[in-house]
Amino acid sequence: MKILRMIGVSIVVALFSSMAFALQPVTNTPTQNPYKTMQQVIDQTFPKLSKLNENNALNEDTARQIIVEDVMPYLDYRYAAYMVIGRNLPKTTAAQRERFVKAFYTYLVNTYSQALGKYNHQKIEIEPPRPYQNEQIMTVPAKIIQPDGPAVHVQFKFRRLQDNKGWLAFDMIAEGVSLLSTNQSEVGGLIQSDGIDAVSKMLEKRQLKASSSSVLPKVSSNG
Repeated sequence: MKILRMIGVSIVVALFSSMAFALQPVTNTPTQNPYKTMQQVIDQTFPKLSKLNENNALNEDTARQIIVEDVMPYLDYRYAAYMVIGRNLPKTTAAQRERFVKAFYTYLVNTYSQALGKYNHQKIEIEPPRPYQNEQIMTVPAKIIQPDGPAVHVQFKFRRLQDNKGWLAFDMIAEGVSLLSTNQSEVGGLIQSDGIDAVSKMLEKRQLKASSSSVLPKVSSNG
């Protein structure tokens, strides 16, 4: 049962080798309504997963393309990466930050792909919208419905971009556990002790091998 719950959480998050830099971050797609954004991602992603599952074609490679095309454009991976670097950010160069953002992006893609490769007809229900027009940071509560297990309650955190450019998601909290906070503690702690170059190199080497066909536009720079 615990494994089912973990998979259910990972599905939504859901999300390296010498080919690490072949998988470049996509251009972000900010939206004006976080609730509609969440529903759009769900409506785009889950039917594709179901079809692949029915055709016995769902695996980490096929899930990776879905993550890249339908999920990552709505995630503020650069902001999340900077938050993970934390207080060490002023000590880094532009080149170091860019390398880490790319490594962190691919780390997220491969992590989410590994989880989505285990998709088994889970569904997500979003709670009714609440006012957010005057907020800078807001959450979209939802629950993951599993065929063979209890629902998992989650919250997706969004932030408003500078100059009112729209909203992007940057964190997910599942049963009180923040993915961003976890990465800040684990990855950020390594940056503090070993330096950002060593951590970027570690991420590039330890993660799943990216598909050679995943050549995408270069990293964006939203505010």
